[in-house]
Amino acid sequence: MKAGSGGRVVVENAVVAPGAGPPLVAVSREHSTVPLRRPMLYCLAREDESHVRRERDLNGDIRVGVFGGTFDPIHIGHLIVAEIMRFRLQLAQVIFLPAGVPPHKPGRIVSASEHRVAMLRISIGESSNFAISTIDLDREGWSYTADSLRILRNRISETSELYFLMGQDSLRDFPTWNRPNLIAAQARLGVALRPGVEVSVAEIEHTVPETRNRIDLVSIPLIGVSSTEIRANVRSGGPYRYQVLPGVADYIRDHGLYLDVDERN
Repeated sequence: MKAGSGGRVVVENAVVAPGAGPPLVAVSREHSTVPLRRPMLYCLAREDESHVRRERDLNGDIRVGVFGGTFDPIHIGHLIVAEIMRFRLQLAQVIFLPAGVPPHKPGRIVSASEHRVAMLRISIGESSNFAISTIDLDREGWSYTADSLRILRNRISETSELYFLMGQDSLRDFPTWNRPNLIAAQARLGVALRPGVEVSVAEIEHTVPETRNRIDLVSIPLIGVSSTEIRANVRSGGPYRYQVLPGVADYIRDHGLYLDVDERN
């Protein structure tokens, strides 16, 4: 894979998922420097992690996506990315995994877990494609992905294959994460691919050997919505209603969220 003119991505020697529309790429190390954009998102699920629809890969394993983040609040960008990743990676279900105490955001105040979970529930509704897991909220201390995946692995079917969903900047920084080798050993990495950030997959695979042939890149449209901007707009009285689902906008208003938040990070 290499960058073409006009920000295009040219795929070379890539494996394309059958029936998946725009290519899902199993990256070859010979063509592994790709232009990406700013970070997108991570993962989804239902409270009963064992309840997943029976969509399997060629080995008979059920593919389950894990989408982590603070979701403070969850917005339409999260939902769009989750749905595209679910379709492109042929996932049976995406599990939203709201973080408890995220170690990479030590200076920012995070809304109470009950509010973030409530907004997630409103957003996914009755969709069997999405679910929520509160394992990071139910335990004390930092929320490390390696620990979360280990717990999920013990709770879902042994025939399930986990896909940890992340953005392109997250892939670039992945070697600096806590125990990245254990993360990659437990789950494939589903990465939202967008032009703008240079990421060498070959370098990632060299630094974290467990990622070799376990990184799947998915093209995602640019979605200019962020939780940070939504919180700022709520505080300043700016527009935010159509950046979240109507029920979430009502919930933010009814519970007075983000009016007095000290954004220190």
